Amino acid sequence: MPKQIKTKALPEGERTNCRLGIAAMIAAFAFGGTLMALISVLEKGGTAGDALGIAVFGCLVLFLAVSLWHCIQGIVTYEKHEHYGVLMTSVLTGVSVLGCLLNVQMSLSLLLTSLGMEDAAKSVIGGRSFAEFMAGQRTAWIIMIIGVATGVFAGLIGMSKLGKK
Repeated sequence: MPKQIKTKALPEGERTNCRLGIAAMIAAFAFGGTLMALISVLEKGGTAGDALGIAVFGCLVLFLAVSLWHCIQGIVTYEKHEHYGVLMTSVLTGVSVLGCLLNVQMSLSLLLTSLGMEDAAKSVIGGRSFAEFMAGQRTAWIIMIIGVATGVFAGLIGMSKLGKK
């Protein structure tokens, strides 16, 4: 019979960080999926309906909250146990937080537009037309794409650590 190699159990802070990384990955997939659905609708010349506008904004807020929670929890765990792996995934998730924060204005204006509040949406984007505003969002969108990718990466790291027995 082969020998069983025992591995140490993950410390509680690292286990929690892995679970939050998986939650960030799920939120990243939800946000990415709703955003792709929105882009598909807009590409076909349609308008974002109430449900789609609310879904995109809700998924962005969920992704922001989970990513921020993961980032803060990782920093706290690092301070207690000096675990550099947890710190690395938390810094990666910090990119997701930055991407979400840079895109809150766009998502809020999209939500207000989909709910039929065009005047409020114009005030959110500073009185510019939506096309002008979207043209200036290129950097924020690139950071958001990188943020979604890092959210997925943090989840994959968490899954690999929790999957070891």
